[in-house]
Amino acid sequence: MKKNEELVLEYLMEMFPNWHLCKRLPGWIKKEFWRPTFLLKVGKGEEIAAVDVLLSGEIPKYQYLRVVGRLLKEHPELRGAVVTLEESYEDNPEIEEFCRKHCLGLKIMIPGVGLETIVRSDLDPDVSEANLVREDGWFPAAILRAASGLKRLCFSDVIDKFIGQVGYLGNDMDETREVVFATIEQLVRKHSTFSQNLQQFMQLARFEEMLRSFLANESEHVIHSFRVFLAGCPVIDKFYDEFRVAHRRFSIDDPKNISVEYAWLLTAVFHDIGRRKEGTAQAVRMLGDSLEDEDVEVSVEGKESRWSRTPYIEARKVLGSLGAFVRGDGSGSWDGGVIEDEDGALLSVGWIHIYDEMRSHGIISAFDFLAKLFEKASAASERIYRPFVITHGAPAGLAILLHDWKIWKPEALSWGLYPINASVLPLAALLIYVDTWDDYKRKDGDPCIYVRDYTVDGRGARVRIEWGDSEQLEKEKIKYNEFRLALKRRPFSLKIEADMADKV
Repeated sequence: MKKNEELVLEYLMEMFPNWHLCKRLPGWIKKEFWRPTFLLKVGKGEEIAAVDVLLSGEIPKYQYLRVVGRLLKEHPELRGAVVTLEESYEDNPEIEEFCRKHCLGLKIMIPGVGLETIVRSDLDPDVSEANLVREDGWFPAAILRAASGLKRLCFSDVIDKFIGQVGYLGNDMDETREVVFATIEQLVRKHSTFSQNLQQFMQLARFEEMLRSFLANESEHVIHSFRVFLAGCPVIDKFYDEFRVAHRRFSIDDPKNISVEYAWLLTAVFHDIGRRKEGTAQAVRMLGDSLEDEDVEVSVEGKESRWSRTPYIEARKVLGSLGAFVRGDGSGSWDGGVIEDEDGALLSVGWIHIYDEMRSHGIISAFDFLAKLFEKASAASERIYRPFVITHGAPAGLAILLHDWKIWKPEALSWGLYPINASVLPLAALLIYVDTWDDYKRKDGDPCIYVRDYTVDGRGARVRIEWGDSEQLEKEKIKYNEFRLALKRRPFSLKIEADMADKV
């Protein structure tokens, strides 16, 4: 059995613990020229599941239409399912329509993560719905309560003012956005360097207004970014000393100037600015697929010229240097990337490749954020702020780079940066934590989750999430499971409890 097939079987056994391999093939299958990768007995009943692992994502249509389709009709106890790789599914989106049309289940395998169901079959658990508590507004009350009255953050008064304002806006998205942008302006004014970088955030907002007019199901990122910031603030406030101790390793500034709340502001607000490039690349690839013309090539790829421009050269050098420093034991002090070492250069080669393929918004966001920050700081008038910029911008950039769970395995693992050391990079740990569970109003329509409780105390943070749809919860469990494995050496607890709400 090949490695990928072994992995699929392992994931199937985890997903369906009552399934087991058939010891003997039925005579009616032996007569055929088709053999599924696995034939599995479903529990103690008569049902059997024929699972085909098609790594290329291409369905052998003649065989499925003439053989598999006939067997499914002739043998009511037989069920069919296809498993392919995530990238193969993206390259062959027609496989989903084929499986739906011919009553086949479809799952994609994410190596190191598990199986995600794309097309359900009657072998999958029944979908159930539940009563979900509905809240007005774009900020769950549990988050607002936790972020109120903070003591240690220098801009806690601005946060309290925002909480007082947003409660009166209800579901008015435009008004909520205006208050979010106005609040961010107040926050960044606390240090003049940051105000220049609002441009990127505003570009993201304008892009989303355009994109959402065409794609109704596109996730919302602007308010989400500020919600992530707000939810992280009580954790920063409660464990300020732990964040400060970790941050001292990266400081090339006077230690008295370290402000972990500013580093968190940068991390949260800019963590998704690469979504617009990633989303555009995906849309273009889909456009190319829809043309179905082998003589037309449509693609979006980064140009080498990007990496010859000074802001990106500096961003690459700083991120690579910090990444090489962090993947060690985290002892000593970072030199600010003044002298680029071999390890850092090798690390950044892989990141550049992923950026140019436009396949990780985390890596795109990190480079674009730092490049813009360094471009603004290069002016002579900004010389006095540069140590502050490097000290706070670089750790924020690395946290942003690592927050995309889809590059953890195998990429981040091969870089030596996974699992993420939460004691050395608590900013990354906090971003990953909140970003994992914040699914509130990310898409059009009613919220799919209710934040029942969000508590931050001396032990850490704990959130209780309730879902109204079991199928959506099932898909998100992959992400929740990945989070549990993503962090090591946590200086404080970060817990996610997710379950269905009370049944209808």
